[in-house]
Amino acid sequence: MEENVLIVADGLVVTCDPDNRAGRLTLAVRSGLVVEIGEDSAAIRSRYPGAAVMDASGMLVVPGFVNAHVHSASLILREITAGLPMSGWKANPALREAWNRVQAPSSAGDLVTLLRAAAAAHVKSGTTAGAEMPAELEADVFRRA
Repeated sequence: MEENVLIVADGLVVTCDPDNRAGRLTLAVRSGLVVEIGEDSAAIRSRYPGAAVMDASGMLVVPGFVNAHVHSASLILREITAGLPMSGWKANPALREAWNRVQAPSSAGDLVTLLRAAAAAHVKSGTTAGAEMPAELEADVFRRA
């Protein structure tokens, strides 16, 4: 039995690899890394007996997206700002209170929780890499952990 192998079968795949392959393809993924890509789904399945198989027929399979400008704080602030014009943000007491908490978290644990939640939200939407643009923080926030 193949451990840690997932066969993603018969999806519409865009590889973005050096050969720029695309089309109805099957992937073999071992421990999170693509180890084989090909058109013959049955042949790939036979090389990995016991692997988990996901039928990707009718699905688009693409590499993870990259967000080059991430503000993790926006994860909690978007609930407050939803539907509110930007011109009203400064006058909103709930938004000011939330922003003050982001800028002065009570511990490093608060930051870790926020960053993990934001990362999970990004992965759920297909973004697998991002460059964080953090809020300015009090100098001693990590000493309070």
